[in-house]
Amino acid sequence: MRVLTACTLSIFRHEIGLFLPLKSSLQKINQMRQLIVTVCMGLCLIGTSQTMESTNPQILYANAAVKILEDGSVISGKEAITTFYQKNLLRMELPETLFSVAANAQFQHEIGAFASKGEHYKQLIITDRENKEARVFEFTARAYTPKDYKVAIDRRRAEWITLCNKHNASDLVNGLYAENTIYYNHKPVVKTRDALIQEYEYMNNPKYSLQLTPLHVEPVNDNLAFEIGQCSGSYNGKYILIWEKDSTGKWYIKIDSNI
Repeated sequence: MRVLTACTLSIFRHEIGLFLPLKSSLQKINQMRQLIVTVCMGLCLIGTSQTMESTNPQILYANAAVKILEDGSVISGKEAITTFYQKNLLRMELPETLFSVAANAQFQHEIGAFASKGEHYKQLIITDRENKEARVFEFTARAYTPKDYKVAIDRRRAEWITLCNKHNASDLVNGLYAENTIYYNHKPVVKTRDALIQEYEYMNNPKYSLQLTPLHVEPVNDNLAFEIGQCSGSYNGKYILIWEKDSTGKWYIKIDSNI
């Protein structure tokens, strides 16, 4: 008997043809997930060899998929991610989609949540619709009700926009990004501020301009928040920011992605 998990949602959507506009299908997606949980008696197993074989990791993850852990560790490649789940048993209950939006014609951004052994988790996922909705990016963190965060993050985002449009990538990255920041954009991930300054050198062009408009900001815990938004200006695609609060209480960008 095939074990049905939240991680197989992309497979189900492909197999049963749930290719409806997002706003009309989000409820259906959650209903399908609840049906999956019900069929499995409200409990799905992720992490055992049996489970990973049942969900077929050859479909679930793209060959060059990237999984980033809460501590900033990066796991690269389908096989390495599969091995990680095999070694780290996780019991998953009540999975749901909190927000989902097309990044472009090929990729989908999604924020999800689930419970496990009395703890709650939230995920930020990027899937590839041209590759059977395989996951190309995944970040998971423990979640609990955070303190107020919105005003502080709104302020930091405004600072990002100001510094970006001053055409000084060094000031932008050193002022807004965590020391161990990670940038994801379909190639080997870029790590650390110094590497990101080089990556963002194009922002030094005086003709470059950019605005960020958040579409959804999801608090994860006191120290983390997920943001999915829309860029406008020299680049008009979607963006992802994962904000992390440091020991001084100031928010920095832990992970940045635009595809």
